[in-house]
Amino acid sequence: MRGIELNGHPLTWTAINPSDCMVRSGLSGYYQWVVFEWPTSDLAAPGSQDALTLTVGNNAQEGVEYDALRMEISSRGANPTNTGWHDYEYVTSGSYVAANNAVSSNY
Repeated sequence: MRGIELNGHPLTWTAINPSDCMVRSGLSGYYQWVVFEWPTSDLAAPGSQDALTLTVGNNAQEGVEYDALRMEISSRGANPTNTGWHDYEYVTSGSYVAANNAVSSNY
C-alpha cells in the first residue's frame, strides 16, 4: 500500500506492479505514471506552506524511488475523461481509475 498526503489530507493506492527500485535495473524495471488530485480547498491558506508527504507500506524492504514529481494546478482536473489521456493511474479521494494503455491517448 502506498500513500501520499497534502497537508494531512491522505490518498492511498495499491501499486499495480510494485517492482523494487533497488533490486531492478533502470532498463528492465516497471514504470507507471500516477496522478494524484486533491481539491484546492486542501491547499494551505495564503502565506502558509503546503506539505506533501509520501509513504510506503511495510513490504517495501528494498526502498522506493520516485523518478519525478510534477505539480500542477488546473481548472480542468486530471481525470482521464477530462484530459483524454489514459496511460496513467488516477487517484483522488474516493476514486481510482487504472491506467488503460489499450486506449489511444489524445496528446
